[in-house]
Amino acid sequence: MKVLFSVLRPTVLKNFESVVRLLSARGHEVDLVVHSRLKDPKLGDLVPSLAAEPGVSLVKPPGEPPDDRAVRWTAAVRSSLDYLRFLEPRFVPEQVNRLNGVPRGTRRAAALPWFRGPAGRSVLRKALMAADRVVPTSRELVRYVERREPDVVLFTPYVERRGEPRPVDAVQPELLRAARRAGKPNVVCVASWDHLTLKSSIWPQPDRVFVWNETQRREAHELHGVPLERVVVTGAQCYDEWFTWQARPRGEFCSRVGLDPDRPYLLYTCLVTPRSGPSEVDFVFRWIDALRSDDDPLVGRVGVLVRPHPGRTENWRDVDVSRFGNAVVFPRDHGFPTDAEEKSDYFDSIYHSGAVVGLNTSAMLEAGLIGRPVLAIVPPEFRKLQMDRPHFRYLLDVAGGLVHTAESLDEHVALVRRALGPDGATWCRTGAAFVEEFLRPRGLDAEVTPIFVDEIERLVSRAAA
Repeated sequence: MKVLFSVLRPTVLKNFESVVRLLSARGHEVDLVVHSRLKDPKLGDLVPSLAAEPGVSLVKPPGEPPDDRAVRWTAAVRSSLDYLRFLEPRFVPEQVNRLNGVPRGTRRAAALPWFRGPAGRSVLRKALMAADRVVPTSRELVRYVERREPDVVLFTPYVERRGEPRPVDAVQPELLRAARRAGKPNVVCVASWDHLTLKSSIWPQPDRVFVWNETQRREAHELHGVPLERVVVTGAQCYDEWFTWQARPRGEFCSRVGLDPDRPYLLYTCLVTPRSGPSEVDFVFRWIDALRSDDDPLVGRVGVLVRPHPGRTENWRDVDVSRFGNAVVFPRDHGFPTDAEEKSDYFDSIYHSGAVVGLNTSAMLEAGLIGRPVLAIVPPEFRKLQMDRPHFRYLLDVAGGLVHTAESLDEHVALVRRALGPDGATWCRTGAAFVEEFLRPRGLDAEVTPIFVDEIERLVSRAAA
């Protein structure tokens, strides 16, 4: 089997590392196409190491679709579908207002009395999709697909940011249209837990959409209009390695980062805060102050490890938390964990912690599967990045919830005291139910990457038949 794997940017590829390696191990060929920022320094040697696998080739991407009337039209259709989706009650008005490039006619039509309700918006969606289907496919992209001779074409993330569209944003939708014209089975691979709620619409639609869980399956159908029979629940393959990863000794890790090995510590995991938004650095200072002010010595003297998000390391480059005592920022100026040492640092920071704290990050998912209590603070200045985001609410609702939230620092400190005590073990056991439903819906012991590759092989076999 030959796979053409279209990856918009390499930072998404880290979530499919295990898939590429298993395809290679099973003897399949993989043509890896990375459309932008190929040499991202935050990824280290991930792309070269994957290209070195047997049967894996890094191939030149097609040129960006020409900025002609057809491309402009399909971009307008996608932005219109985005607009109609974000009018649904589960989204807040601010998310609608941030959309760029929405045609004026779409906004006017959606405001008419006939189209304000769900039924009216559904009529508009169907009309837009029907009109878009008559747009001709790029012959150049069809030839590109045919020259590669794939048995299947994969796309990730396919859904993209909702800001001002760039020419490269049109590459994957138009390439999917070309794959379909060339008669090649095609799959959109959802890369993360928030992509179906926060990113652009799945349009044009593929033969299959691979998602993590039943929650995303419903999102793909209800928010993007993908028929349920086309949506395949595989689980979250990107977390497979953490289920079997072995931690280094606690004393060795604490010495490496500069924490007291004789005291428990909290891991604070940062998010990708907007560059013009509130300062997470200032908030972390207030958080540590609240811990240090507690009368309970277990909480007042607890260690603190702050882990910056790879997308915002510049915010923490010169930050010093040593004045709080037994507190460190680690690592600094780092990229995404892609080699063995970086992965060990990341895994150990969670594994050896007494609890994981944050605002809204995917590290909370990893803390749940590694088996640590997960706490979130919901301060007013960050609320729009938490309670206003549908995917954050999944942390509270799915399978009884994973995260224990507090509206104030005083409430949070009380939860920290419980997490470091007997309640912490209980919370970890209840978190396992969330992990099974959200990350491994085919069974907690069922590795996801083989399931993912099996589904690709099954689709190709059906197409051949």
